[in-house]
Amino acid sequence: MNSKTKTILSIVIMISISTQILTSTTVESADPIEKSYSLPAQSWFFILEDENVTANTVFSFEWSSDIEIQGTPVSETDYTDMQAMSLSERSSYFESLSYIEGKFDSGKVTANQNGEVFFVFFNSDTVQANLNLQLESNTGSLSPTVIGLISALAAIIFLSIIIYVTMKIRQKMLKEAEEEDELTPQQRYMQNQ
Repeated sequence: MNSKTKTILSIVIMISISTQILTSTTVESADPIEKSYSLPAQSWFFILEDENVTANTVFSFEWSSDIEIQGTPVSETDYTDMQAMSLSERSSYFESLSYIEGKFDSGKVTANQNGEVFFVFFNSDTVQANLNLQLESNTGSLSPTVIGLISALAAIIFLSIIIYVTMKIRQKMLKEAEEEDELTPQQRYMQNQ
């Protein structure tokens, strides 16, 4: 490998390493929000969590129960609409939300612009259910937009380097071709004869 290729390869490796370091070192996990609830037997339970919730933040959630229940995170609209529905309408609507039935669920939920997260649960059992809910955010993590911009910048730099190297190689090849086409003094003498 020539020195230019080594230099370009080194730059590309440094860019990729710095991007990985940047994305991994900026993750600062905030204290998780942990709450416990008692779900009455054969009833609906609505949770609006807004304590220590940052607006428009993505949270990882986990809920667990001592008995099987049905539950899911919902949007503010679904939360409000379900509270105004009759029991039969609520059941049909809840089934359309793809709820989880069991003792445990986890996933991601995004807080609204007011810093609120919404959950709906249904305890179909004849005994009270104990529910534990945990929300955890990565407040210092880079947003997908920033990661995309960094990746795009790295790709642009990489492509620029490739174009630059290609141009230099092309110029070198043209120069070598010109030198080959140049006639030596002996060849010029022979042509003039």
